[in-house]
Amino acid sequence: MAGYEYVSPEQLAGFDKYKYSAVDTNPLSLYVMHPFWNTIVKVFPTWLAPNLITFSGFLLVVFNFLLMAYFDPDFYASAPGYKHVPDWVWIVVGVLNFIAYTLDGVDGKQARRTNSSTPLGELF
Repeated sequence: MAGYEYVSPEQLAGFDKYKYSAVDTNPLSLYVMHPFWNTIVKVFPTWLAPNLITFSGFLLVVFNFLLMAYFDPDFYASAPGYKHVPDWVWIVVGVLNFIAYTLDGVDGKQARRTNSSTPLGELF
């Protein structure tokens, strides 16, 4: 298996010509989320790095996992015979998940707003 070549020289050269392009035609995104994100991004100061916004959303997702792992270590979600997960945990996880999703949507808008788009930001 070590003798096989996974990426040909032609394919490798194609990475130099790569340009990110994404088109979102989802009606929920177009008519609800993007206008919402356009409003939210104005709350952030222009000195705030977009990657910091992305990383903050990631930390919220990690916190959600840790919170659920603490209250439901077997991840059975209050199935019969298992310890009940308090209702407030579900509410907190849902709200924080929405905030993380919002931060993920806002980070690119912040990058374009501050003219600080980077390949690392695209990767995030």
